[in-house]
Amino acid sequence: MPGSTVLEPGTVFAGEFRVVRPLKQGGMGFVYEAEQLSTGHLRALKLMNPALSSNEKMRKRFAQEARIGSKIDSDHVVQVVAAGVDSATGIPWIAMELLKGRDLSRWLHKRDHVSWEEIDNIFGQLCHALAAAHAVSIVHRDLKPENIFMATPRREGVPFMIKVLDFGLAKFVVDAAVTKTEALGTPLWMAPEQTVESRDISPATDVWALGLIAFRLMTGKHYWQSCNGPLNPVLLLREIKTDPIEPASLRAHAYACEHLIVPGFDDWFARCVDRDPKRRFQEARAAREALGALIARTRPRPAQPEPKPAETRRIVVAAAAGACLAGLIVLVIATSLGRSEPLQATLRPIHPALAIASESQPASVAPSASAAPPSASAAAPPVKLGPAPVDASVPDARAAAPVATPPRVEPSATSRPPAESACDPPYTIDRYGTRIPKPDCM
Repeated sequence: MPGSTVLEPGTVFAGEFRVVRPLKQGGMGFVYEAEQLSTGHLRALKLMNPALSSNEKMRKRFAQEARIGSKIDSDHVVQVVAAGVDSATGIPWIAMELLKGRDLSRWLHKRDHVSWEEIDNIFGQLCHALAAAHAVSIVHRDLKPENIFMATPRREGVPFMIKVLDFGLAKFVVDAAVTKTEALGTPLWMAPEQTVESRDISPATDVWALGLIAFRLMTGKHYWQSCNGPLNPVLLLREIKTDPIEPASLRAHAYACEHLIVPGFDDWFARCVDRDPKRRFQEARAAREALGALIARTRPRPAQPEPKPAETRRIVVAAAAGACLAGLIVLVIATSLGRSEPLQATLRPIHPALAIASESQPASVAPSASAAPPSASAAAPPVKLGPAPVDASVPDARAAAPVATPPRVEPSATSRPPAESACDPPYTIDRYGTRIPKPDCM
């Protein structure tokens, strides 16, 4: 196996994995799709390049990827299922979950720019992985679109599942503080402190790359002018280290896409790509929260649909009915408040048991056919309802709508009932035609 570069399909490696097909080749090694014989699952099998396997430093870096991945508590970090060294060849290997989809770099090739909604979705998942890494003092150090995989989701309602790959260059912050860290990373995305041996490697190092990735997503252009054509490493290094870092909107203006930069993004971008790591967002969670708040403020509200004609008519009718009801209520209240007697005195009893017979009104009997109607000059005596007397001389709101009342019949000598028949009938009739029970007959 040493010296070979490709495993043929059907080859069983490390006694556990049967190679299906090659997937990718990189500087550190090769990645294959392989079947795990013990479970039947398809895995991504990553083998270290045999040409580098004799380098002890490179072997440690390769093995570190498996250990670091297991310490990060996030579904957005690719899952390592097994790792080891093949006893027959001495080549280190890592078995990971097999992802279907494509990396962010290839996804961007088909787009001029990305919508705010997609940026929000991508950064929400990406920063979840980085925040989990930063929480345990792990810095990725090689964050770039090629290491951000947009996997096909395994549940409904999700357009893609972000997975952060390749923690092989990751570094524990405590290690970087003790010893100088060598210059590592991809120049296009690396922070200034990564261009030299430095003890300043921190979670803010990954934040630098987040700012550049966000600009790339939003505009479809690289922020560094030396990278939007044939790459010139010398000019790129000068832009990273010494040239003034222009606001994002000004750089976008040079690319004729300033309309894609929304107000507020300049300040966020400046806090990501400040050359002083101490003035940047100190970790991915803070950068994500600030970007999320910015997107929430700039996202337009959805337009309300125009009501249909039938709905419009119903709304108008309902509004008119409500206005009429409100006017009627106001009229009743105004009329009641204009009376000189208490409001409750104007209410007619709704049940005979609630009425109180007037102390001054004589008992009356049912009218007879021969009885003459009362004269116009006959005035009904005042009626008392509860403690408040009712003055018949005060205008009543009910006078506007006369109520037909039965004619009052004065008792005569021939029609007066005997004393023993005083409860026949057992009620009296007031001027409104209401039957009031006689207290002695209840």
